[in-house]
Amino acid sequence: MRRSARWFNKRIEIWQSQSTSDGFGGATMQDVKITEAWAKITTTSQNGGQELSEIGISDPTRSIKVMLRKRNDIDYNAVNQFIMYAGQRYEIKTEPTDLNFNHSFIEFWATRTRSKNISNITPIN
Repeated sequence: MRRSARWFNKRIEIWQSQSTSDGFGGATMQDVKITEAWAKITTTSQNGGQELSEIGISDPTRSIKVMLRKRNDIDYNAVNQFIMYAGQRYEIKTEPTDLNFNHSFIEFWATRTRSKNISNITPIN
């Protein structure tokens, strides 16, 4: 099946957590933006919940499937990379898969992280 450029209509950012020197002989973890990319993002179908639980995703309502063009300058992984989409952080849950093994497209599942706290919102007059 041919994949049209119109499929890739969502802009995502790919980030990576890496260890950096803190200047005092220790190290701290820092999030670094690797790149931006156009992606096809789909949500879970009604019957897809069982499929996702089989691969370890417990909350399908917060999960998305991401497909994007494979780039040779990026080593995609599910260990220390995450994506940002629509202002939300999504942890990559499955190892990125090379679709059809032709090195053109990759696909993975990602789950939105839960908010740690929510500030009080004061209504406007």
